Amino acid sequence: MSFKKAVLALALTVLAAVSSSAQTASGTIAGRVLDTQGLPLPGTSVTVQGIDFTQTFVAAEDGRYRFLDLPPGSYKLTAGLEGFSTAIHDHLVVNPGQTVDLRVTLQISAVRETVTVTAPSPIVDAHQTGTATTVTSCPRLRAPWSARKGNRPLPAIRPIRATGSLKVYHWV
Repeated sequence: MSFKKAVLALALTVLAAVSSSAQTASGTIAGRVLDTQGLPLPGTSVTVQGIDFTQTFVAAEDGRYRFLDLPPGSYKLTAGLEGFSTAIHDHLVVNPGQTVDLRVTLQISAVRETVTVTAPSPIVDAHQTGTATTVTSCPRLRAPWSARKGNRPLPAIRPIRATGSLKVYHWV
């Protein structure tokens, strides 16, 4: 009988060792992201934030997400998708070996768009009008060589004012 007791004791010891190694020191947060009609929202960005880390998961085609091997503690879960309001769940407590199953429902939100235009406004004086003409070279120099007569201007062009090297001509 002592042999049977020894085998039984050994079996219990092995069974206890196996069951204690099956316990984990981490937990899981998992669930689905759905709209208000219960349809899955694939592509939703789901973020879980702990004390010293942040993980992000993109929901699968069936709206499922999961965060594995989370250390025990309190977490904040945020889920968002364009065109829907962002859902926030605070104080999700994860215990060792526990799976927190969380269904997240997103509401349709109003589409908002912001357009920012950055350009300098033109300088326009709406109260004053006028015309200006700028002559960049002497019209006499553009005349054909045969039309020039020494240093005198063409008969149709008369200088009316000279300031330094700038001469203003008037067409007659």
